[in-house]
Amino acid sequence: MRFMLTTIMLIEVYTIVAMALNLLLGVAGRYSAYEAAMMGVGAYTASLLALNAGFDLYIACFIGALVVATLAAIFQVLARHMDFFTFNISSFALQMVLYETLLQWRDLTEGSVGLFNVPRPEIFGVSFASLNNYMILTTVSAAIIIGLLLYLERSQYALALRGMRDGEKALESLGKNTFILKVSVFAIAGAATGFAGGLLAGLTRTVHPSMFYVYLSVIFTIFVVAGGRGNLLGTVVAVVLLVIGEQAITLIPGLPVSQIGALQRIIYGIVLLGVVLYRPAGLLPEKPLFKRTKYKNVHPVEPGLAFLGQPKE
Repeated sequence: MRFMLTTIMLIEVYTIVAMALNLLLGVAGRYSAYEAAMMGVGAYTASLLALNAGFDLYIACFIGALVVATLAAIFQVLARHMDFFTFNISSFALQMVLYETLLQWRDLTEGSVGLFNVPRPEIFGVSFASLNNYMILTTVSAAIIIGLLLYLERSQYALALRGMRDGEKALESLGKNTFILKVSVFAIAGAATGFAGGLLAGLTRTVHPSMFYVYLSVIFTIFVVAGGRGNLLGTVVAVVLLVIGEQAITLIPGLPVSQIGALQRIIYGIVLLGVVLYRPAGLLPEKPLFKRTKYKNVHPVEPGLAFLGQPKE
């Protein structure tokens, strides 16, 4: 029972982060390789506030979300003149810098030892210390955040993000401020990622740097690619299927514990190769935001001078 509850909450936390990454990569066309480290910043912020400053962990999750959103926005401002390739390399560098900071700043983070006995929250006198109660809190929080991200995906704001992705100069010619769009989408994704990190700290009650190594950022990217870039619902499906598969490996009888991690990485590698080779659009490809209803008889213009001919019937 404990294994099942933990798996469900892990799916919820990973779904939030993967959807936030898909908002960046799939919808806005801006990739970041630092999702794991940003999640770690949120987890450490919430844990340290709960352990050392007397904050309730759930309140600390919101503060962690604000810290990560600010950090992501600052990074976007500093990297605003970088091209796509340079920006990606810089985001990878930030992942490593943040990871090393969590690992080496021993006076604050306890280094490789990490933080233990992170207290679970108590809201309005209701304790969420037990795993069952904490699952309720995590599920409600994840449902709200996932619902907001799905709503955002179908909004006019997301339409502007897709316009920036497909033609930034064209969108600027229409009077849109793409710089504000970039900063805002990174802040939104950062806030969701930081909050998820705080929820993960409450789930594990232990936080250490190895939980947020770059390998986790690669896993989040696989979730996005496998589910379908630009389709946040596809990300949900991919996270559910892959995390269940990953956890099922641990139940294989006779499998040495030392081989579990290697087998999980092999499975993720096979999934990534399979998607790239045979279904590059993902399980659920991106769909148009709006369907043509008023002008059903209008057809796309054919190449060359075909538009001078008679319209199709």
